[in-house]
Amino acid sequence: QPFADLKADVDLDIEDGEFELMFTFTLGAGSNGIDPAAETVSLQVSGGKAAFSVTIPAGSFKKDKSGQFMFQGTINKVRMAASIRPLRGNTFQFEIEGERVDLKRVANPVTVDLAIGDDSGSRSVRAKIE
Repeated sequence: QPFADLKADVDLDIEDGEFELMFTFTLGAGSNGIDPAAETVSLQVSGGKAAFSVTIPAGSFKKDKSGQFMFQGTINKVRMAASIRPLRGNTFQFEIEGERVDLKRVANPVTVDLAIGDDSGSRSVRAKIE
């Protein structure tokens, strides 16, 4: 199911191989909801002559008492921390940061793709690149 709305802020530190992304998304009308604790979360950032992607396996996010889903770990040598929290209605905020990524050939504009289970969206944005 496509997201009804997706906004993204992208910060890339090319020299240090670090990224920080923040998404706000609203589920589409036909969505059956998201459950990051039980569904795969996939992210891809592409632009210029490079791309990087990560898939966080189902079961990796843990739900805390406030209803926020949290993940911290290393996947394919990329160390990262992520959170997904409900805002209002069917709107959520997803934040992820990581390090040890080869970003040297990434350039603006960048396209970000986010999928949580069978819900997904894509957006072209101007990243802050250092």
